[in-house]
Amino acid sequence: MNVLAINGSPKIRGTAALLKKAMEGAEKIEGITAELVNLCEYRIAQCEGCNTCLKKPCPINDDMEKINEKLLAADGIIIGSPSHFANVTGLLKNFFDRTRYLKMSGMKLKNKILSAVITSGLIHGGSDPVIQAINNFGLIHGMIIVGVAASPVLDPIYPVATLQKERKMFRDITEDEFAMKIAEELGKRVAEIVVKLSK
Repeated sequence: MNVLAINGSPKIRGTAALLKKAMEGAEKIEGITAELVNLCEYRIAQCEGCNTCLKKPCPINDDMEKINEKLLAADGIIIGSPSHFANVTGLLKNFFDRTRYLKMSGMKLKNKILSAVITSGLIHGGSDPVIQAINNFGLIHGMIIVGVAASPVLDPIYPVATLQKERKMFRDITEDEFAMKIAEELGKRVAEIVVKLSK
């Protein structure tokens, strides 16, 4: 059973680190392997609105077919994005749009587990709309969306790591120990549900 972590950042640093921590949590569950896909390492053109994907695969010749194969093979998917103006990155939005054929050809991502990790420059840097955008992507594909569900009092639904520590103080994303801990818990829960559904 496979958990696919998708990094929607144009860089391989903070969001990738948070996803790697989620992968560590996932791989603590027996029978689970995790793979990281950095979208910035692939050629993903934006949707041209031709509507070919209503009946046939997308005619654009880029790397989306390679990524689609990974999506179809995955049992659980964790998508990460930094907050860019309180939204997902342009790269991730292109990816979302280009998965339309998977929906139109029979809801091929239906019932796969989906969750999210977010990074942000500021503590209040617009992470909630990013989470909503990722969740909407999953809902449209018929996916099953899960959060952390650890401590009902102390833990958030999703890990949101920030560069901002306090006013005028900044850090590396990996130094946000709380978010890293929550990311690990999230990965573990995604994997646990994948295993349960497989039975």
